Amino acid sequence: MGLFHPQTFEDTHGLISNVTFVEGLVFFRGLWLAYYGQSDTTLAVAVHDPKKPWGSAAREMRG
Repeated sequence: MGLFHPQTFEDTHGLISNVTFVEGLVFFRGLWLAYYGQSDTTLAVAVHDPKKPWGSAAREMRG
């Protein structure tokens, strides 16, 4: 499975369930912002700080 796949309730429940798709990618104030659609119902943003290793934000959130 890739780095970007359905994970949250919003990603897995909606008009077309289990679908995430990138709408845009922006580098802003030192961060990468990936705007993406969730199950054809809502939009969200994933944030990556290139100064930190991939996945570190998720690990920090889990505690």
